[in-house]
Amino acid sequence: MRQHTKEAPYECEICPKKYPTSSRLKSHMTVHMENRPFKCDICQKQYKTNKHLQLHIKSHTGGENFSCEVCSELLPTYSSLRVHMRTHTEGRPFTCEVCSKGFFSSSNLKVHMRVHTNEIFPCKVCPKQFLTNYNLKIHMRRHTDDRPFPCEVCPKRFAVQNELTSHMRWHTRDVLFTCEICSKQFVTKTILTNHMITHKGEKPFSCEICCKQFVTKQSLTRHIMRAHTGKKPFCEICKKQFVTKRSLAIHMRAHTREKPFSCAICCKQFGTKSSLTNHMRTHTRENPVQM
Repeated sequence: MRQHTKEAPYECEICPKKYPTSSRLKSHMTVHMENRPFKCDICQKQYKTNKHLQLHIKSHTGGENFSCEVCSELLPTYSSLRVHMRTHTEGRPFTCEVCSKGFFSSSNLKVHMRVHTNEIFPCKVCPKQFLTNYNLKIHMRRHTDDRPFPCEVCPKRFAVQNELTSHMRWHTRDVLFTCEICSKQFVTKTILTNHMITHKGEKPFSCEICCKQFVTKQSLTRHIMRAHTGKKPFCEICKKQFVTKRSLAIHMRAHTREKPFSCAICCKQFGTKSSLTNHMRTHTRENPVQM
């Protein structure tokens, strides 16, 4: 009947067009999604910009830097790792027998094969999932307090090499990353990159269902749960409902008193990443946000 009455309640969030049915709106959305030249070699998802692709690829590594299997050099992005790998080999000798894609290393091929087998490695403590058992093991250190990387200057220990490297910069006051706009300094390039978003007004996290964009990954997750899913997770102890499984997991720490987020500089622990981020401002000379 909507086609006869010209009622069009389904509006595109990108352009002004409206449609009488959700299926016609979805068909229209492909017009906005066609130009996505940057493809993830691991899961085949496509993105409009290389920056969005690099942010997505971090989800496959658990947020860690990318390590060269030949010389162990750490690279900040997957694209820089690919460029670096060309210093060792010009070809891609490891080929997928299912789709014929080539890869620089056997481990990259193994990760890619999980696209065809749907194999994942879930964390038994929190809702996070990983494509490699190695990244799961690295992640589990945050739950078990395993800290195999000691500082040679002070008694502090760290779960991953990157945290130790960041910590050492505070001993040497060397290789700090400086914002060119406001001159604030940060211990890692990732923190600087996140800080730069506040100056540029960028929204690097894009919903793959409706193309709406967000400043943070948390905002994107909340949007997907509210707009594109139905049943909400709830706490079995106090029956409180939550928008996402992640927010439920964070809430559960109030019952378990778990504090999985540790400051790489002073080792103080926090129940949420936002509390840790707020605490880090005391080290970077920023004013902490009043919670």
